[in-house]
Amino acid sequence: MCHAQLVNLVIVLCFSYLWLHACMSASVI
Repeated sequence: MCHAQLVNLVIVLCFSYLWLHACMSASVI
């Protein structure tokens, strides 16, 4: 796996985590 793919994967995981956290927070309210 090259460096660019690794960076892209990390960015996608971060966005997925933030999106999931936002959805969970919205469902609590």
